[in-house]
Amino acid sequence: MWKKVIKKYITRDVIIMVELDQYRFKLSNYKKPLEEIRDSL
Repeated sequence: MWKKVIKKYITRDVIIMVELDQYRFKLSNYKKPLEEIRDSL
């Protein structure tokens, strides 16, 4: 499921690094709030 979420949000300008163990997102130039990603998970 997380792979689909990541692919959904990654663009040229977005880099998402995920620590799978704790589902922590490190976002760079991300265009939406972290809460939206958490909701997607």
